[in-house]
Amino acid sequence: MPRDRQRLTLESGPKLDLAKLIPSGAGKPGSHIQCVLTYGSGETITATVRLSDYGGVLKLSFQERQQSFSLVSHPRHFGGLQWYVVCPRTTRYG
Repeated sequence: MPRDRQRLTLESGPKLDLAKLIPSGAGKPGSHIQCVLTYGSGETITATVRLSDYGGVLKLSFQERQQSFSLVSHPRHFGGLQWYVVCPRTTRYG
């Protein structure tokens, strides 16, 4: 018989989907997008995205905490841009 988990897994936590946060057509350079994400637990996170030519910044605010992430983009084969969050520790993305 499996025993109950004592710790939460990464998969059970809140998810932030950039594809939904930067809707089709809104991911253009110069865009400024702000939204409030509310999770089933009642937690809310404010996400602000500022995009420039081939980069940008994602700022997340949760309670009294704030964290910023760099964004980079690459052109898609049939037009538009694909956006990625840059890991603050390794500077890798994708």
